[in-house]
Amino acid sequence: MKKLLTFLALSALAFGANTNFDEAVELYKDGKFAQAYTAYNRACGEGVKKACTMNAIMLFNGDGVKKDNEQAERIFTKMCDENEPMACAKLAEMQAYGLTKDKIKDEARTRALFKKACEGGYEPACMWAGEQK
Repeated sequence: MKKLLTFLALSALAFGANTNFDEAVELYKDGKFAQAYTAYNRACGEGVKKACTMNAIMLFNGDGVKKDNEQAERIFTKMCDENEPMACAKLAEMQAYGLTKDKIKDEARTRALFKKACEGGYEPACMWAGEQK
């Protein structure tokens, strides 16, 4: 029985059950951005990749934290490298508008990032990748 409970607990974590992430989502919805950033940061530290991406989005937008495009780009890049599709899409957006550190608009790289995001299941990227889902 103990093994079954351990398995169920680990399975819940693997499928995204994370108290800090859930708390962060609610705080963000309520406009409590500084608190949401902290909760997302905790969830990110616990391995929730989407929480890391949300922190980067908040850094990019300046929601509850000082705006920091370079840090946002670093996080998006790391998360995209770890196959978090929303991070790939956000990095593609930065690339498309020349908002990355190098300030270069690279259409081929932008398209490739949107394609990776789409193939990873982030459907909003599919239109930009030229694919239908």
